[in-house]
Amino acid sequence: SFTVFTTIFNRELLRQPPAHVEVQTLPLAGYESELGRAARARQIDVLFCGHPFERDLGFPLEKQIILITDLQHEAFPEFFPAEIRHARQRAFASALTHAGAVGTISEHARESLRRHPDCRCQDIFLMPPALVPAEDASQLTETERALIPAGDFFLYPANLWPHKNHERTLAAFARFLARSGRACELVLTGHPAGWPELQQRWPRLPVRHLGHVRPVLLQSLLRQARALLFFSLFEGFGMPLLEAFAAGTPVLCSNTTSLPEVAGDAALTADPLDPAAMAGLMERIVHDPGLARTLAERGRQRLARYSWEQSARELHDAFCRVAGRPLSHQPATPQELPSLPFEHAPVTSRQSLLRRLARRIPGARWLAGRWRGKPASAVCGYQPDNWLLAECVFRVPPSVGRTLYLEGMPALSGELLIESGSVQQRHELTEGEKVRLELEAAAGQELRLRFSRHLPGPVPRAFLLEATNLFSEADLAPASAQR
Repeated sequence: SFTVFTTIFNRELLRQPPAHVEVQTLPLAGYESELGRAARARQIDVLFCGHPFERDLGFPLEKQIILITDLQHEAFPEFFPAEIRHARQRAFASALTHAGAVGTISEHARESLRRHPDCRCQDIFLMPPALVPAEDASQLTETERALIPAGDFFLYPANLWPHKNHERTLAAFARFLARSGRACELVLTGHPAGWPELQQRWPRLPVRHLGHVRPVLLQSLLRQARALLFFSLFEGFGMPLLEAFAAGTPVLCSNTTSLPEVAGDAALTADPLDPAAMAGLMERIVHDPGLARTLAERGRQRLARYSWEQSARELHDAFCRVAGRPLSHQPATPQELPSLPFEHAPVTSRQSLLRRLARRIPGARWLAGRWRGKPASAVCGYQPDNWLLAECVFRVPPSVGRTLYLEGMPALSGELLIESGSVQQRHELTEGEKVRLELEAAAGQELRLRFSRHLPGPVPRAFLLEATNLFSEADLAPASAQR
């Protein structure tokens, strides 16, 4: 049997788990403490963690399998603020020294982990990612269809992080335009933080940044692009390559880190530090339709190397290996730390929580729980212990494309009033009774929730969230967050 510990943001991924899988939602506040406590209470044999934790969970590391996707902070320490770099170094060193097993996603990543000076782990296995089924292009909205260029274009889907190498990619694109004389655009997607500054340095280039887009739009862009550009300086894997292979789109990428391993003979590669070489690949792909067709066919064949079934088998086998090994020593009884409500925690604890959120989500914003007037951010009235306050305001994303919902339990019986523009919805809630509410709201509008009753105390807690897609973790991190 399996227990999956989630937050409110990924709970929906296991909406209907199999009978042998139980799901428990944990709060963001004190997540590590709650995770360790829950694992001990359920007498978990082996705990899989999707990232090394800096803090001791109070659960034996010898009985943990930890996923480490890359060691980018070692290869490019200058790309990380000192605090984040040092935190990663401590957490990764501890995992590589004491973990029962370490999973990773490419042979390049596995070899770099084995070469790490703190590595004592003898069980480092591969569990690479794979694709999920493509969405139906008919689900595109008219607004989304209008974003797809009518003429030729290259596509680069990546946040504007330093290792994604956008500056040199734009320099290469400028060289390509000058040398080829062709009319062509470059389309960027991902978080737009940093784009205005980058655009100012290349004001005449035909480049458009679409920001975050839905998977169905990204798939449509890939299918119509002349090629995927992916001249990154560092990758633990490179999922856009698989997405391009599935779309039948040629790939032009870097010849470094994991990308040659994933691409094989299905891509053209170049030194990501050499804009002239990168521009040369762009010229080759637009001038040689036969080469484009050959790469597309090789890409489709290469997809067979990656499947979730195979990675699941590798992880299952690792669970069995770690479960079968005896502990080298009996762990000490962990000290139970109280999980204080966020606003009652010491200031240092609150700052620590915000820093942890900032590490995980780049370029996003934080707004404290109580609502006073018009919100300055996308979320107002949510507490990191998963409570909604008596009055909340959420800004609906500009492109919704999905049903919005809240799932959880009210603290007390009463009425919930939901307002969006001129539309009002009323729901009667029963104390302790789980409910799933589907919300009506237009893209870009504010959605206001008013609970008629809440728990007594200085913080008016009204509804304990278990799952939602109304906002994301990106809406909770400080504006100054950097990767």
